[in-house]
Amino acid sequence: MGVTLTVEGIDQLQAAFDKLPLTIMAGVKVGEPGVEYALFWEFGKISIRPGPKTLYSTNALGQRVVLTKQAPHGYIRTNKKQFQEIINSEVSKVKLSTTKMDGWQSAIEKAADKAAQQCTDLIREAAPVDTGDLRNSIEPAFSGDSILSNGGAQDPYYGESSFDLGSFDYG
Repeated sequence: MGVTLTVEGIDQLQAAFDKLPLTIMAGVKVGEPGVEYALFWEFGKISIRPGPKTLYSTNALGQRVVLTKQAPHGYIRTNKKQFQEIINSEVSKVKLSTTKMDGWQSAIEKAADKAAQQCTDLIREAAPVDTGDLRNSIEPAFSGDSILSNGGAQDPYYGESSFDLGSFDYG
């Protein structure tokens, strides 16, 4: 004896998923004036000698470079695990079962924006302090921010300056 089950509304569910973008992005960006030197403190600078506030260290890429004493291993990538925990925590709070289907994207974007703000706060806290300009230049890149859609910025010394926490091993 067989049982037949008819599922109604599956086409609506499929349509709701089809409307969602494959990727929803939010992040952290550095504005003026810190953008000019933000990655020096992450990757170091090979062409200088250590001074009163700097020392030789190994950066995230395994290179021996000059970094700040306040962030001797960089200040962004060292927090990868915490970033992932923040993102997982915020996204896990999204309850699609209690959200109308046409609000799914908005709910996920809000979670991404909350995670971006928390990651921004974490990076600001870890950033080396000199004049304070770097910390003050770090800000969230909320979903829909143009810097996210154009592939991020290119640093003149380090090239691509976007870090995808989901696909790159930062060590």
